[in-house]
Amino acid sequence: MADGAFIEGSHYSLYCSDAYERALPLLDSFYGTDETDDTWTKIKEKMEQLSLWQSLITSSDGVVASIGDSWYEKTDTASSTGTFEYKDMTIQRDKGWVVVANHRKTGFALHEHCHGDEVLVAKDNKWIIQGSGMPSYKQVMAKPWIWRRPRNHFFSESKLDFYSFWRFRKKFVIKRTTEISNMGVVINDIGKKTVRFPVSDNNKWSQGNGNLFFEYNGFSFVVKGDITNVKEDYAWQSIGYREEKKVKVLRIKGTDLVTTIQQK
Repeated sequence: MADGAFIEGSHYSLYCSDAYERALPLLDSFYGTDETDDTWTKIKEKMEQLSLWQSLITSSDGVVASIGDSWYEKTDTASSTGTFEYKDMTIQRDKGWVVVANHRKTGFALHEHCHGDEVLVAKDNKWIIQGSGMPSYKQVMAKPWIWRRPRNHFFSESKLDFYSFWRFRKKFVIKRTTEISNMGVVINDIGKKTVRFPVSDNNKWSQGNGNLFFEYNGFSFVVKGDITNVKEDYAWQSIGYREEKKVKVLRIKGTDLVTTIQQK
C-alpha cells in the first residue's frame, strides 16, 4: 500500500478499513500518549491514502471495482474528477464515467489476481465491466482450471496466460490505453490482440465493414479494426463469499482494435 492502492484487492482493503475504524479508539489511546513517536501519524496517513483510493474506484452509488479478491461491496464514493496515477493502475473519473486501467507492477501478493491490462468501466451508478473478482482458496483448489484459466478475466490475451505464467506479464510494457471523451470510453488495443467484453445471455451481435456492434447492460459497444475472429465464450465472476456467476463474453481477435463504449 505504498501509494494507497491495496495490492491484495478491494475486498481486503475494505476489511482493513473496517478493522481500523473499530480499533481506532484503542490505537489512539495507545499511540497518542507518546508525542515523540511518529508511528501513529504514519498509520493514519496510510489509512487516509487507502480511503481515498477506495473512493476513487467506486461508481456514484459507492460500489467498488472488483480488484483482486472482491465482489459487490460498497463504500464512500469520490466526487473528484481527473486522472489519478497509481503504481498498479490508472483511474480516470470524468463526465460520470469511471475507468480503472490495471497495469500490475508490484511484487508477489498472496491474493493477487491476474488483472494484466484489465480495464474496468462504470457510468454513474452502474458498473458495465466491474471485474471478475476472486474466490476463496478452497474454491481455487477445488476447481483450479476454471478459476486460473485466463478466460476468467477482462484483459487482453497473451501466450504467457497459461496456468500461472500470467504473473510474468507485469514485467512487459502493456500496449493498451483508455480515454474518456465526448463519445464515451475509448479503449485502444495496439498490435495483435485478443480481448473479451461481457454481453447479455440473449445478445445478438453484428459484424460488417470492419466493425463489430453489440449491447450490454444498457450500453453499446463498437469495436473497429482488423477483426479476424469473433467467438462466444464465458467468464466467472465472484458475487460473494463462495458465490459466483457465469458471465457470457465475446472473444474478439484482431489487430489495432479500438472499442468505444457509449450509453444508449
